[in-house]
Amino acid sequence: MLEQMYDNGYITEQEMTVAKDKPLQVNPRPFGAQLFAAESFAEEVRRELAALYGKDKLESGGLSVRTTLDPKLQIYARRELARGLITFDRKRGYRGPIRQASIGGDWGLEIAKDKVPADVAPWRLGVVLEVSETDAKVGLQPKTLAGGEVDKTREVATIPFDLLKWARKYVDGTKLGKEIKAPSDVLAPGDVVYVAPQSATQWHLMQMPDIEGALVAMDPHTGRVLALVGGFSYGSSQFNRAVQAMRQPGSSFKPIVYAAALDNGYSPSSVVLDAPVEFKMPNGKIWRPENYQKNSMGHRRCGAASSNRAT
Repeated sequence: MLEQMYDNGYITEQEMTVAKDKPLQVNPRPFGAQLFAAESFAEEVRRELAALYGKDKLESGGLSVRTTLDPKLQIYARRELARGLITFDRKRGYRGPIRQASIGGDWGLEIAKDKVPADVAPWRLGVVLEVSETDAKVGLQPKTLAGGEVDKTREVATIPFDLLKWARKYVDGTKLGKEIKAPSDVLAPGDVVYVAPQSATQWHLMQMPDIEGALVAMDPHTGRVLALVGGFSYGSSQFNRAVQAMRQPGSSFKPIVYAAALDNGYSPSSVVLDAPVEFKMPNGKIWRPENYQKNSMGHRRCGAASSNRAT
């Protein structure tokens, strides 16, 4: 292409030579499952196909696969699960920096090789350079170029004091340390931390949640899975909590079922079947939900008494 540009008079011979000598830089773009934050969804599809057809057929059989994924809903699901986990985690305080780094020399090289999950963007890794009474200055991790060398550009982010007030020290359980009076109560030079942009000039202090979760969105009329998120970050953990954790939500899920019923025309006085019922499970076994007291009751009392059959 450079030679074509030279032949057609768009660049000089010297410009062509200089451009040829420069290393080719590639900016990777998200694709496939990454594009829609659907890594957990895609991996579960792959697992099920491998179980049905075998690994060889899956990888070399030329299969064409269509799924029920709703890309827009999947992005919303990923975002809202992350938002909920971060909000809950912050209520339990700040657990401290990832590690300590030397800032006496080129701090960019010091943190350039630290691994950061790609799916936590726009989070950035950084090292605290300076702490004052009003804010903290954080040097952001520089990019690694296509040739493996570290970009020489250095960026510095500012975390204002107001955005640090949540970071009371985690003590134990739900106990938190004293209120934050100054940025130095939270950060110190050399702390390696995560930050995320609040605006063009202000950044948040972030931390990877200590709690995990999952989200599944389905069409109840067809059974189609529209969105599935297996955890906060697929890049940090490929364990799919939506299908592999086997954690039972128990009766805590019943208010969600009853709320959906009210949205669809039911009232507290509606009559609901509370008779014995059975369901065939994917593994072929039969599941027969029973009430704790093995009796029947009306809809109003079903919710109050947490009836299994009615739910």
